[in-house]
Amino acid sequence: MEKVKAIIDEETAQFMAYLRTHEALPLIKQLRSKFESVYLGEWEKYSARLEHLSREDQDYVKKMLRSVVRKLTHDPILRIKHYAANGQEKDKLE
Repeated sequence: MEKVKAIIDEETAQFMAYLRTHEALPLIKQLRSKFESVYLGEWEKYSARLEHLSREDQDYVKKMLRSVVRKLTHDPILRIKHYAANGQEKDKLE
């Protein structure tokens, strides 16, 4: 019976962590949106200087820039999820 209780406790803890992670989704979406906005703004600002490149090369540069932005947001998003899953203070998530 103790084994069953331990399994239930573990599964309950994992499920609660999952639910707390979902509380952080608005913050994660806001962070991604902000970085996407910066990325698009910078692309608009500098893309005219790349007109000498072929469309294919311009698309490649844009794809590379987006990849860099995603890599920069990856660790902070993981950290936000970790804080949320572990029930750490909400002020760390604001």
